[in-house]
Amino acid sequence: LDAGVGLLSHLATHPHSRGVLLRRKVAEELLLEMVVSSEKLEFPPEQYLCTLAGAVEVVIKLIWDEEHPPFLPTTPVLHTIVWTLICALDGVMWAGITWSALSRVQALAKLSAVDELKVHLIDLHLIEALVRLLDQWTSEQGVLVLEYALLTLLNLLTVEEARFRLYLTGVYRPLRSIVLGDEGASAGAREKAVLCAWLLFEWQVDKLETLDGKVKELMDGVEAAARERIGLEDEYAAVRADLLEELALTSAARDRLFEENQVLRSDLEATRHALLREQGERAVDQQVAAALVSSLQSEVEDRDARIEELALSLGEATRAEAYTRQQAQVAADDARAAGEARQEAEHKEAVAAGALEKTQRLAEMRYHEMVVEAEARRRTEAQRDALATEHAALAEARAQLQEENEALRAEVASHAETTRLAVALAKHEAAARVEAAQARALGAQG
Repeated sequence: LDAGVGLLSHLATHPHSRGVLLRRKVAEELLLEMVVSSEKLEFPPEQYLCTLAGAVEVVIKLIWDEEHPPFLPTTPVLHTIVWTLICALDGVMWAGITWSALSRVQALAKLSAVDELKVHLIDLHLIEALVRLLDQWTSEQGVLVLEYALLTLLNLLTVEEARFRLYLTGVYRPLRSIVLGDEGASAGAREKAVLCAWLLFEWQVDKLETLDGKVKELMDGVEAAARERIGLEDEYAAVRADLLEELALTSAARDRLFEENQVLRSDLEATRHALLREQGERAVDQQVAAALVSSLQSEVEDRDARIEELALSLGEATRAEAYTRQQAQVAADDARAAGEARQEAEHKEAVAAGALEKTQRLAEMRYHEMVVEAEARRRTEAQRDALATEHAALAEARAQLQEENEALRAEVASHAETTRLAVALAKHEAAARVEAAQARALGAQG
């Protein structure tokens, strides 16, 4: 079956055998039926997939219609066609068959024109395989392989994902080589390469504009974050200064109350010692001592009351100090939040710087592309000038040949006239000689 499909593929490339295959409807009644019926198989073997891929290529060569295709190949068949192209590029056999890149790209050029198949072909990494083909192409492989590969790329570049993948593959070097004709590429291949480069460049311009807008948004966000960070830092500094000032006042009040308490305690101790001395010295006068003790007790009670008041004041000062510490902790949390906001702003700034650097790299790539395009334009203009000079030389040679032709015609006409006159003179002389001979003959007879 493989050999039969391979033979049909070769026959479909020649005009006479192709006509015979079309008249006998081999594609419609045999191959198309086999391809359609294979869709029911869930896990077909590799050898059968190779046969199906060959049958699909024959159908494409014979009866394919891009606007109304007779069928849509399944994903396994598409994968087989793309994989055999990769095998052809690597120069390896698969399923016991050595594959040709030309047959693969001829089929893929027509399949890639169907909108329903473009996404499947892109997902099968066809873009990367075609770029490898362009990079490995030499004039010995033939210009048809190159032209069909570029046509397939042009068909796929209508999809956004294809342009992005083509940009990632670094296709500019092979496209530049083809446009400049370094490897002997044909004019059609150079034209298709220019179209591929232009579509890719147009996509890059759109992406650069989008990146420009995003960079501006990021820069605006960075500036807003910086302003917010400065405001938070100022607010934190003001709150911290207020809290520190309040804490200093509270500490001073606490120290003052503590000193007063110490003084009162010292006075109390001194009074008690004096009372004991007076009790020892004035043991005789109990009434005076009792009155003095009563008086001292009253004073002690008053001082105790004052001490309690001072203790209450000290408790309030302690609570105020605790509140101040709580506020200081809140301020520290706000400072930590401000630091995190600053770090986030710095991260956004770094991201914006990376985006800006990427934009600069894209701009540099566009500059190199413009240099290549200018060189190609210069060479094209030089070729056009050479062709114009050659056309002028041909026109001058044509005019000179026309003048020589006219002169030759005049010379031929003059020679014909001279010949006619000479013939007439010869006829006249011959007639005169005949008449003279007749006269001499008549005289001799007489």
